Amino acid sequence: MSITLILFWITFGLFAADVVLGKLGVMTGGEVGEFLPDVPHFLLLALSAVFLTAAGLQREARRDAEAPPGEETGPGSPPEAQEEVR
Repeated sequence: MSITLILFWITFGLFAADVVLGKLGVMTGGEVGEFLPDVPHFLLLALSAVFLTAAGLQREARRDAEAPPGEETGPGSPPEAQEEVR
């Protein structure tokens, strides 16, 4: 598992925990406070999306680097090449 994927799960977990704490605060009448204000909450979600995108691009680059020379493995490659990758 790559470091970017680990960072994605950490940031997304913090975002999800903040959402759950906010919902608990609403359900209990404000006894449980919010973990983060609005702007940091949004920035945490945006950072999580950046890490997920980076992890996907790293995985695609790794797959292309491991392919034999001259063989296409991307979405535009012939169907028989795509089947071999799966």
